[in-house]
Amino acid sequence: MHEYRTEVVIAAQPAEVFAFLADLGSTPLWMPEITGLEVLGDGPVGAGTVFRETRMVRGKECSTDITVSEHRGPDQGDPPYRHAVAAKTAGVLCTYAYELQPAPTGTRIELLATAEPKSFFGKLVAKAMLGFMIKADGDQLERLRAAMEERNAD
Repeated sequence: MHEYRTEVVIAAQPAEVFAFLADLGSTPLWMPEITGLEVLGDGPVGAGTVFRETRMVRGKECSTDITVSEHRGPDQGDPPYRHAVAAKTAGVLCTYAYELQPAPTGTRIELLATAEPKSFFGKLVAKAMLGFMIKADGDQLERLRAAMEERNAD
């Protein structure tokens, strides 16, 4: 398995950061390459929710079905809060797992992005897939922080 970790501190309470992170409606505010999000099913976002994400990749729109694999927020107990999403593509299980904990100045949020081969072909492309994930989303926590700070400044 190949992985990438990054973290930031956001000047907001963990419950507020979790709500913003898990709200699909706010996603385009901090992930501008996403051109569409559609929940496939009913009910609130939680573990097991599947949604279709459409984003620009090398100048073309590409869609992927993504599953919320973990969703533990303020209504399930005390921090750390966790939210994770996963999608299998080209024989690789790509996961973005977020952990939120209180920090003296707000919330420390850590992102662990992994690319885990699930087939022979996946073994050949997993490292390159993680490279694509880092290139596309390596700065997403910085963008999340900027979007939250801009929203809170209003």
